[in-house]
Amino acid sequence: MRFEKLESGQRETNQRLGRIERTLEVSSRLFELMHQRLEHLEEGQHALVEGQQALVEGQKAVIERLDRLVEMGVPE
Repeated sequence: MRFEKLESGQRETNQRLGRIERTLEVSSRLFELMHQRLEHLEEGQHALVEGQQALVEGQKAVIERLDRLVEMGVPE
């Protein structure tokens, strides 16, 4: 009788440990996926910042050219 209770308790403990292990595996996989997505987001943000910097430089070049054109076309 006592041995059966111990076996039953051990089986229940093993089942619970199995569920905990599966939960940890799922959680680990979710964290891996979130990490990958965050890396992709970071890469995208970096590319966006670089694009914005290039746009600003292009705008500065256009303004400089317009200033030169105005200077050449406005008689004093």
